[in-house]
Amino acid sequence: MLIRFSMVLVVLFSLLAGLSACEENKPAAPAPRQPSPEKGRMLYMQVCAQCHGVAARGVHFLGADLKTSTLFNQSDERRVIDLIVQGRPATADRPAMPPKGGRLNMTEDDVRDIIAYIHSLPGPTATEATPAATQPTTPP
Repeated sequence: MLIRFSMVLVVLFSLLAGLSACEENKPAAPAPRQPSPEKGRMLYMQVCAQCHGVAARGVHFLGADLKTSTLFNQSDERRVIDLIVQGRPATADRPAMPPKGGRLNMTEDDVRDIIAYIHSLPGPTATEATPAATQPTTPP
């Protein structure tokens, strides 16, 4: 009986050692691909331009000016992706933004492409568009 128990233990330890060796040989997760502003342009025109305008400068009462948006330009990429993926509730000055702009099959790579396209557009960013009236002035 003791021999049988010993053999079972040896087999179990061998199996466990083999499983851990398999885990070590797993291929690494693929690196995320580089965003494509060209693909982002196509997606932006199909999904976003109706509310945010062709040049991402916003459409009155529909979508924010993304070129001067502090949220869009000064937040980390994860926050912007989450905003696009989850959508945004309505406010007093604009209607709700549906999740993924209404295109529910959009992937995170698609969202990154759109963000890359918007950042490639000419025009001021949130930090460049600060009005002079809000700049601190020194007394004369």
